Amino acid sequence: MSWATTLAALTGLTVTGVKRTYTYQPQQIGSADLPCLFPALPTGEGSIATFGSISNLRVYRLNLVLVVEPVLQSTAQSKWTNATEMLDAFATALEGGVVDSYTLRVEETLLGDTPYVAIVAEVEVTA
Repeated sequence: MSWATTLAALTGLTVTGVKRTYTYQPQQIGSADLPCLFPALPTGEGSIATFGSISNLRVYRLNLVLVVEPVLQSTAQSKWTNATEMLDAFATALEGGVVDSYTLRVEETLLGDTPYVAIVAEVEVTA
């Protein structure tokens, strides 16, 4: 596995309800593309074999960001309901894919000059 194949697999996840998936972090998004999904910049590590141990084990880590809706749109209750529905859909997609572990959190993210309600998945893939 490589960074390219890992990113392709993760941005290829099918999350129920997501209208658009980007292979990069967009600078701005339109409301017609919401909810949308994109990867944030990745990190990773590798290990080298010593004395017969497993060699070339790589750990790929990155955040997948699922943007739900603008913060200033709709009511607090609606935002909570929409985020909760997307949390379930996101978890289902992550559990059915190439991911070894993940953590989900809901937060505000800024794209352009607009704050959005977003779900961030801290994802780890080992190869």
